[in-house]
Amino acid sequence: MADLPITENPQFSETMEALTPQDRAEPQTFDIRYQKLLDNDNYLKKKIMGRKNIIFLAAGWTGEGPFKQAVSVEGITAEDVPVPAFVDDGGNEAESKAKKKAYGCITYFESSNGTVTAVCNYKKPEADCTIELKGV
Repeated sequence: MADLPITENPQFSETMEALTPQDRAEPQTFDIRYQKLLDNDNYLKKKIMGRKNIIFLAAGWTGEGPFKQAVSVEGITAEDVPVPAFVDDGGNEAESKAKKKAYGCITYFESSNGTVTAVCNYKKPEADCTIELKGV
């Protein structure tokens, strides 16, 4: 028995054609449906497993409060809701503390097509900050 192909860039589908009594019980009839289910699984796996690190630079914040900074993220869309996590990439204790403090200034993140924007409602970060986005 042959395996169904793994689609390079699977698309998520919310619907599937129902079988009817008039449909013939041939492999092609079922393979189309199995392929759609396999593509959905692979699409979701890529979304859940995908991780990207992005850097918000201390000098990149704009505004007078709230402060904002947009960073390009290949493949992200406005519908994505990535989970952010602080990345401690400081070279020593002082750098790590400054980066952690910068991360603590971020109030929330917004995703759009091709970018993630960090928003700091109250205080502008004073150090660079690396964020891992899970689910991209």
